[in-house]
Amino acid sequence: MKSKFLKILISTVCMVCLALGVAALSACGGGDKKITYEGGSLTAVVGEASSATVATATGADGITYALKDGSSLPSQLTLGSDGKITGTPSEATSSPVKFTVVATAGSASAEAEFTITVYPAGTTVMTFRMEAEGAILDDATTMAGSFTPQTVRSNEKASGGKHLSDLGQAGCKVLFEFTSSAETTATLTVCVKSSMSTEFVVNTSTFKILVNGREVNFRSATATANDFITISTREAVTLNDGDNTIELVLPDNDVNMLNATPVMPHIDYVELAGAATFNWEPEDNE
Repeated sequence: MKSKFLKILISTVCMVCLALGVAALSACGGGDKKITYEGGSLTAVVGEASSATVATATGADGITYALKDGSSLPSQLTLGSDGKITGTPSEATSSPVKFTVVATAGSASAEAEFTITVYPAGTTVMTFRMEAEGAILDDATTMAGSFTPQTVRSNEKASGGKHLSDLGQAGCKVLFEFTSSAETTATLTVCVKSSMSTEFVVNTSTFKILVNGREVNFRSATATANDFITISTREAVTLNDGDNTIELVLPDNDVNMLNATPVMPHIDYVELAGAATFNWEPEDNE
């Protein structure tokens, strides 16, 4: 009888400990929680309050942010635990400043590298958008299949109501040729969605971005078939005074396939933000 009582007591204690353990694990962000965090490029202007943020980590609740030991921000700027960079910079940077941020939720953490460029006082950071349906498509190829490709497709969710679609085959390229009024650095964003009914992982294995012939790194993301998402470069890109190119290229891969052909995500636009004036003459691809 005593033995049976002890077994019941031990079993009950074990269940309580297990429950407490699971609760504690959940509370501290442990278990199978995994934080996904990737860097990007930011801007600020001397004499103007910063509105930059690095709060882009996902995968857990209650994520906090801190500079990694050894990393620092430009003078007068500080990083809060909420991921917001506050302060009013007092000195311009001669080039983008790199810094690393650690995102933490309980026992889970991840780090990402960012850059921030502080422009001189009075600088206007221009945002300039080039719609993909106006890009040069001389080296673009349509996907093989039983359907009729629609290279320029209408979509009410797309910027300007249209986007590029049905592009595939290794080496397929979408080209933007534009000019900048000065040699400068700029943030670069590309807006895309999945070209398939399933999700499309957009990373450097499935999609390449080249600026003036140089491949640039960007934050990977998962695109869906119904909504457009934006992907941004991890670092500011360098632009020439005068002629520049941005190329979106489909590498030779078998990661995302449709009708046995590698495909490119549907492309809505590319956007630049920098301290220069940009000009572009769109093509008539209708």
